[in-house]
Amino acid sequence: MIAKPGLAFGREGFRENKRRVKSMKTFVAVLWLIVATTGALAQGLINFANSPTTLISVGAGAPVGGGLVCGPVGTYLFGLLVSPTATGPFTFAGLYASNLVTSSGGRFSGGNGIAVPGWLPGQTMYYEIAGWRSISATTYNPAWIRADGSTSYSGPNPFGISAIGSGVAGGGPQSLPPLPLFGGVSGIPTGFSLGVIPEPSVASLGCLGATLLWIFSLKS
Repeated sequence: MIAKPGLAFGREGFRENKRRVKSMKTFVAVLWLIVATTGALAQGLINFANSPTTLISVGAGAPVGGGLVCGPVGTYLFGLLVSPTATGPFTFAGLYASNLVTSSGGRFSGGNGIAVPGWLPGQTMYYEIAGWRSISATTYNPAWIRADGSTSYSGPNPFGISAIGSGVAGGGPQSLPPLPLFGGVSGIPTGFSLGVIPEPSVASLGCLGATLLWIFSLKS
C-alpha cells in the first residue's frame, strides 16, 4: 500500500494524525478570534442618546398633541444616518434607539459605547437622526430620507430629522472615548421636533383651496 503524503499509519500514526487535527482546530479557533476581534476594533463607538438640554418634541399638529415625546418604551423610534460628507449621501447605519420613560419626557437612547458598522475608530463622519412614531413603522424606510439628508417622508404620523452633526468615532487601538452625538463643538446642537407632514395630494388640495378662496375674494 502506498502511503499518502502527510498521513501516518498504524497506532502511532493514528495518534499523530489526531494530534495534527487537534492542532489545526486550535489554529482555526485562534484565527477566528483574531478576525472577530479585528472586526470589532474596526467599528467606531458612539453614545446614541440625547441629553436633558437636547429634548425631542412633538408638533402641535400631531395626533398625540404637542409637547415632549413620551409614552411606553418603543412609542417613538430613532435611526442613525451617516455620511462621509456634509452633503451626503446619508445612509442608515442599522442602529435604532427608543424613547425613554422619564418624568419630563423628551429623552431617547440607543445605548452608550455602541459600535457603528462602517464608521472606523478615529474617523470623522457626518450624521443625523431620524425620529418617528412606531405606529407608522417599526423599521426604518430608506425612502423617508433623500441622499442629501433632507426628508421626503409624508404621512399622518409624526416624523422629523435632526440637524447634521459631525465628529470622530471612539474606540480602536488608541481607546478613544465614544462620541456623544449631541452637543460639543460639532455635534447636533439642539433637540428637534417630530411633526405631521401631509401627503402630497393633501397639500395640493390645501393650496388649491387657498387659491380658490383668494380668487373668490377678488371677485367679491
